[in-house]
Amino acid sequence: MSETFDPAAGLLNEENQLFLEQCLARLGPKDREVIELRYWKGLTYRESAERLGIPENTVSSRLHTAVQRLRKIIEDRDI
Repeated sequence: MSETFDPAAGLLNEENQLFLEQCLARLGPKDREVIELRYWKGLTYRESAERLGIPENTVSSRLHTAVQRLRKIIEDRDI
């Protein structure tokens, strides 16, 4: 099952969407790219790997690390 996240789908109110965008902006380009491919574009690990020219397991570990970094940024900014 492929889970995707589309901020335009109305799941986030405008304030939360802005907060998330600000947090994503604090990530490095490789982290943002892998999150975008997986959650915004809904690509599989294989499709992301093909697009990035890297092995699937690298996509998986890069995504895991990127999500951990994003989670830390969100937690640190939580009011």
